[in-house]
Amino acid sequence: MLVVGRKKNDEIIIGDDIIVQVLDVRGSTVRLGVKAPEDVGIRRGELAEEHPVVSRGCRREGDVAEIEPPDETGEIMLPATSEIVDVISEETEAVAGSISCCEHDGQALYLWARLPSETEVRASDVVGAGIAVAAVGELIRVRHRVFRRVCRNGMIAPRVEQEQDVHRVNFAASSDAIAEVLQRVRDAIRLCAGVDGFGLIAEKVASTTQRLADVELDLIPGLLRMPAPRRDVLRAEITGRFVREGDYSLFGLLNAVTSTARDREDPDTRWRLEELGGAIACQVPFVPDSDRAAAVTPGLDREETAAQGKPSVAGFAGKPIGASRDVLV
Repeated sequence: MLVVGRKKNDEIIIGDDIIVQVLDVRGSTVRLGVKAPEDVGIRRGELAEEHPVVSRGCRREGDVAEIEPPDETGEIMLPATSEIVDVISEETEAVAGSISCCEHDGQALYLWARLPSETEVRASDVVGAGIAVAAVGELIRVRHRVFRRVCRNGMIAPRVEQEQDVHRVNFAASSDAIAEVLQRVRDAIRLCAGVDGFGLIAEKVASTTQRLADVELDLIPGLLRMPAPRRDVLRAEITGRFVREGDYSLFGLLNAVTSTARDREDPDTRWRLEELGGAIACQVPFVPDSDRAAAVTPGLDREETAAQGKPSVAGFAGKPIGASRDVLV
């Protein structure tokens, strides 16, 4: 094996027509660009078995493309997921937090991180602050997350008006454009790390301990927003856990949903179930992020529009669920 030291913008020439260029160096991450003939396949080493033939994605001779598999639209999106992970790691460590779970393959990213803030929602039951990040295709979503210390079940809060999805750029974008995207990710993480947002969401979670759950009203409409093949299996598992635990409060239903999410191997299903848990906790209709990418999003203070019961743009999207249900004492 030939070992050489290279700096930013330096190149390595392989044969007569393959050039590898160092585009950027950030901490332990090195971005490489490759110029090669169109008939030369380029793929990340760890994906070689799963993706034996991956086009380099260049549209013109001489284009520079990062070694990254394309998204579902066929475009290579930047920043690379490894760069996004590095930014999240730096920002969470800066506030004494840490990444608890991360799954990414260069094409998609699902990440959960813990933050130091915590509060008690009922006797001896403490919830902690966190963030959840998903980067699939063009969008990078950064959300507030709350989880129980005792079991690590977590829920992703509905997006609020202060939170903006970050848009990735395609492989032809400049380094400055990529840096701007990463800065927006930093800003989004810093917003979610604020204790004010966590406190408001924790209050919503605490209120669920005082309300009885109605499975047909609180759970089923949300499951109908899940992909069809998963609905029946998830419904059976969630309701089974809910009945076995014997806690018939909204808090008990929330825990049945989030514990089911915790045990999912598929990160997309876990994310959707945690979103459903967040909707139950905040007592609003469940609208997955993926279903409302362009929708106007509300703030943390829930309000109800009197006329026709329509959603209010000042509060969480939707009318409070089960507003007339009995209060537990």
